[in-house]
Amino acid sequence: MPCEYVFSAAGFLSLFTAELLGVVRRPRFSAFVSRSGYVLIAFSLVITVSGGLPDPGSPVKFTAGLILALAAAALLVYSVFIEIPLLKRKHSLPGNQAVTSGTYGFSRHPGFLWLALLLAGIVLMRGSVAIGFAFVTVILNFLLVWVQDRFFFPKLFSNYDEYRRKVPFLVPFRRES
Repeated sequence: MPCEYVFSAAGFLSLFTAELLGVVRRPRFSAFVSRSGYVLIAFSLVITVSGGLPDPGSPVKFTAGLILALAAAALLVYSVFIEIPLLKRKHSLPGNQAVTSGTYGFSRHPGFLWLALLLAGIVLMRGSVAIGFAFVTVILNFLLVWVQDRFFFPKLFSNYDEYRRKVPFLVPFRRES
């Protein structure tokens, strides 16, 4: 199995473990394990982008993939690492309240969407070499956000049940029943 798959799987397992540690009230360990998971996933993406020869397809396809990947990476970093602390501070939200505005106002898991777009950009850039990796990574990410949404976040955030009723799981602006 190529190492990028291993790093991606280890990263998502770390994020799952970090959420579990959060539920059992081990915030210091949770933060460390979470950061480790993000580093592992980022490393798997870098390996996928830089590994081997580029797709011999058109330069237009490569450029479009690069632009999509960079834009999605910027959105991912913003939503996950910048927006949450900014909105918590702006709205004076305690740690046990989920952020419900910004990109989190149109999807409960905007990071999932941004990572999927980032992977689509990588597939455009790298061609068929990256398709399997992108598919596996999207599946792992979906499993993580599904478990977060159903089991972890309702225990971690006091306002999550109300948030779940108001904001769609993944698809923006979609009304859920």
